[in-house]
Amino acid sequence: MASYQQLDDWLVANRLDYHRLLQPPATHSELAAAATVYCCTLPEEFAELYRWHNGQQSGDFTELLLNLTFMTLRESMATHTMLTDMALSEGWPSEHWQPA
Repeated sequence: MASYQQLDDWLVANRLDYHRLLQPPATHSELAAAATVYCCTLPEEFAELYRWHNGQQSGDFTELLLNLTFMTLRESMATHTMLTDMALSEGWPSEHWQPA
């Protein structure tokens, strides 16, 4: 995880406001729960990212760059479940919708 240590160092030096929002690492049980929700073995890079920090503080929308935030595993799983439920519901997607 040397590259994550470098990122931590950079954030402390350049974006301390953001670094303070980062949560402690995800636990083994949190990663196992995510694998269950996603119905797959988590890619090692994904697991490594969440072993670095388990996202940023919930409810805070401070972006690191390009208006992107770092979801916690709990938020990621909830979003995945919501989108999956929408995709499986009747009328979603509609054959009448056109990509723009």
